[in-house]
Amino acid sequence: MTGADANTQDTSPAVTTHPLLGVVGVLLGGLIALGRAAELLGLQVHQQAYTLAISDSFLLLATCCVACLVVVSFMSKVPTQYRQVTAASVEAK
Repeated sequence: MTGADANTQDTSPAVTTHPLLGVVGVLLGGLIALGRAAELLGLQVHQQAYTLAISDSFLLLATCCVACLVVVSFMSKVPTQYRQVTAASVEAK
């Protein structure tokens, strides 16, 4: 082997063939697919949780509105004009 031949040989690990490289590639492909599947599942769960949070918020607001309507319906009428206020103070005496 001469000096010219030594420069043309590539000894990087990517070029070197090994019997286990095929197995490692399959395992890495499976891990990548598992990671992608987990990411997709996480995104779907996030989307469903967001949708449920919106529906829960709507239900909470609707319940509060109904409760306020019930409270307002049981309130007594308050005199708002000056004649009604003075007449109420005369009746109290």
